[in-house]
Amino acid sequence: MAAREATFADDALDANQVAAYLKRIELPPSLAESPPSLQQLSDIYLAHHYHVPKDTTSLHAPPEAWRGRSEPIILGSTLHAMPQRLHPAYHRIVNLHAGGYCWANNPVFAALLRGLGYRVSECAAKVFKGWANMDPNGPKVKNRWGTYTHIVLVVDWAGSEERYVLDVGFGGGGCPIPVPLRDGATVLGLNPYEAWTIKHEPFPHEPEDSAPIDVLPGWTMYRKTPLPGNTFDTVPDASTPGETVHQYHFLLASITIRDIGLFDFYSQAHPLAAFTEFFLVTRLLPGTGGARRSVMFSEAMVRDGRRLAKVHTTGGLDAKGSTEARDVEYVEMETRPMRAYLEEHFGFVFEMSSNLDSFIVSKRPPPEIIATSQEIRDRASVFVAAIFHATTQNQALAAVKHLKNVVHAAKPASHELYAWRCMVLKSGHTGLGGPEDFEVKEGSEDDGEKWGGEKILGAMKKQGILDAVVVVSRWYGGNLLGPIRFTHIETCTLEVCRDFKRQEDLKDALTTLRDLDAILAELRDELATLRDAHTTSSAVSNAALRKQPDYSGWIDWDLAKAHRLIRARESAIANTKQLIAKQQQQQQNRQQEQAEPSTTVP
Repeated sequence: MAAREATFADDALDANQVAAYLKRIELPPSLAESPPSLQQLSDIYLAHHYHVPKDTTSLHAPPEAWRGRSEPIILGSTLHAMPQRLHPAYHRIVNLHAGGYCWANNPVFAALLRGLGYRVSECAAKVFKGWANMDPNGPKVKNRWGTYTHIVLVVDWAGSEERYVLDVGFGGGGCPIPVPLRDGATVLGLNPYEAWTIKHEPFPHEPEDSAPIDVLPGWTMYRKTPLPGNTFDTVPDASTPGETVHQYHFLLASITIRDIGLFDFYSQAHPLAAFTEFFLVTRLLPGTGGARRSVMFSEAMVRDGRRLAKVHTTGGLDAKGSTEARDVEYVEMETRPMRAYLEEHFGFVFEMSSNLDSFIVSKRPPPEIIATSQEIRDRASVFVAAIFHATTQNQALAAVKHLKNVVHAAKPASHELYAWRCMVLKSGHTGLGGPEDFEVKEGSEDDGEKWGGEKILGAMKKQGILDAVVVVSRWYGGNLLGPIRFTHIETCTLEVCRDFKRQEDLKDALTTLRDLDAILAELRDELATLRDAHTTSSAVSNAALRKQPDYSGWIDWDLAKAHRLIRARESAIANTKQLIAKQQQQQQNRQQEQAEPSTTVP
């Protein structure tokens, strides 16, 4: 007898899928060995926000469009291209390192949680639209409730004191902290400039609309921000000044699998569905206190006939409550440049065929490890640090991903904690104003090794390291080490920082040497010309044949050798200048002798 189709979603990832998913969101697979808890749930939830984007790319361009020649990305719907439910969406998230919108991300995240022992109810929600189109032929209107086009998760586990609301598909403004399903429950975000409150209340319809006849109390999520120039020093309450906006409203009623199919069909195909006319890839950035990097485009953004997607960062600690976009750049709305950008900055992998092992690989050179520390072994745990050049946060994150997914692919580390420091141009400045136009941006990530990222960052500051990212990889050996682990982390970091500084100083010395070599060569040519005005061609020939200094082994030099060579070049330049001056004086004397009239009497 055929198995009966399930009414409500109960799919769960198996142990291997859970391990692969945890690795995808850069958490140790050993996390699955712990029983469900609020701390574990919070860690997994936040990691998902960091590493799995809300992503509508598959709505606008089918898989075959991303290979071959570049084509314009036309907004619309490639119906059924957005992966739904477990297997297609799991493959897209875990294997292709991409994401989806709410109907893809939330159900797969629910399956992950069930695989870890959590109980998950999937509920449909209405989203409050900043701008909404209620009529395909009419204008957009502001601040209206949409239809049931969103899905949220309500999570608990055996022995939990409360249930929690989670949502990995909301995108910008979404809460990355589990919110207790309790009237008035409020949580602070990752910075003191935002908080979320949930209220148990009837649907908050627009006041100008007629009141509905039948109303069931549901749950409304609100996002609150402080007044300009202020922060939330503690969890705000109703009396705390600030601006509060609706985000979504849902009934506590599990929807069926077929309901999900219906709502998803609308979101992919209906002319009023939000994402059929909006291209979006967005995720939180680790170590930034809630900053978000987004790629977005709509036809309303076309300027002077150019279709350019805007890429920008918003929020986080650096924004200090401002909603202004920063670190803005633009990408052509064509498959080839967009694919290259998503590969480099979001880690996407694009399939070439139905073979899941065949991928389009970026042709950009991989990040180069500048230095690696000696291994530190302690009670079966191993610590190793690596340092990369990185002039932007995106370059730093790309280096970390390369280390995890390529260098350590055969033997994944239990923890890959890191910190980065970059000198960047201040927003609104050109760089022509000198040093005041620049500022240091920095951040760190513990990757489950609490306070470890801060230790790395502190060591980098101590050594004055800039434009670099340091990753300390730890392979856990099964024994708790206690505080000594921080000493190991710092020791590894200091070693690669010193090597990095040595190489940077050597590069500066090499640049100085080459500049001095060029000056010395010009002076020697000038001296040769002065010695014999009739041997210019010979001098040129000699210059062409002169052996250039060989610096191929510079990486193994010590600074003392470099400084000795610099002093030798400076001495040679000074001596050559003296010889030139002497030759010029002799030439001047000869010219004067030739110009003086003869005093001999015939």
